[in-house]
Amino acid sequence: MLCIYCRSDTTESTGAEHVIPAALACKDTLEPGYVCDKCNDYFAKMDYNFMLNRYIALFVGAQQIPNRNGRIRTQIGHKLNFPEFGSFLFQLCPDQKESTDRKWVYGAKQDENFDELLFARGVHKLAFNTFAYGRGGREAMHGRFDNLRRYIRRPDRGEIWPYAVGGAPYDGTYYASLHHDSAFTEVSVSLHVLCLNFFVFLSGSCYDLAAKATGQEVYVVSRKGQWQGSSILGLTR
Repeated sequence: MLCIYCRSDTTESTGAEHVIPAALACKDTLEPGYVCDKCNDYFAKMDYNFMLNRYIALFVGAQQIPNRNGRIRTQIGHKLNFPEFGSFLFQLCPDQKESTDRKWVYGAKQDENFDELLFARGVHKLAFNTFAYGRGGREAMHGRFDNLRRYIRRPDRGEIWPYAVGGAPYDGTYYASLHHDSAFTEVSVSLHVLCLNFFVFLSGSCYDLAAKATGQEVYVVSRKGQWQGSSILGLTR
């Protein structure tokens, strides 16, 4: 009964860590005791920041994905206010979406509170959650993930581990696939969240990630600000 993130005793912990944020309508949780209450509370800010990413926020509004209380959102953050459902056509792109009947243009401005570095850590946290969910707490506690634990909880100033992202059809489900070599020295996760596929290397900071993400049309995020100027419609290696 040790936390897979900080290794503290979780005997008295009562909270349940969602594999994917509950705000995205995911009900799957890690088994009790996998994550301590302190880390669970700490990750709340990380999960909220994940929602502030403009691609995710716009998709949540367009698809009317309910919050954890079952309510439909009309706004996320301070920049993204959603119009009446059905009054616009949503297209996955960074700049605008247009209504075919009202000729209405919606500017996809990024919320000023969105933190690119925190988002990168959040992506790795979700990937590690899916690993623990699928492989169990014993394997998640292995020392090969100690640096990952440190990065998610207490990174160095300005530290960002690269990850890859690509567009994907939305089918209302979340799923992940695990990739590893025979000795488990290199472990990566492909994670489908809403309209996006993430490819995350769990064994360490992988700066040749494009070469690892073979057979996938992905955009590799390796420095602060890349999401701001990238086009999700035309992702390239």
